[in-house]
Amino acid sequence: MLIINCLIIFYILIVMFFFLTGSIPEYLSLVDGVEIKNVCDVLRIFVSNDIRVWFAIAALIAILPVIIYCVKIKFRIKSINLTLMLFSGVWVWNFIIQYRNCLGLYIYTTGP
Repeated sequence: MLIINCLIIFYILIVMFFFLTGSIPEYLSLVDGVEIKNVCDVLRIFVSNDIRVWFAIAALIAILPVIIYCVKIKFRIKSINLTLMLFSGVWVWNFIIQYRNCLGLYIYTTGP
């Protein structure tokens, strides 16, 4: 049982590394605070193909077997629960909190 738990934790960390670090664009280093003030400016100026939505959905689908396993064992293994909480925090940061101020950006810039 210990080996299975270690493999599940390793799987969660691999999913987190693969999907969530792949969702962080390289062009975020362009934010200089002068001309490009925040992430919203980067998205508005440089991004034509935003893949964050697909990464968010794929990460949730990839982590779904672990969530099902945790429900089956009634969340008794603390190490897996902590790793899932870490995954959830990183997921929320990468896909929601970091871009929360940009949600209305496209409504106002693409209107008539």
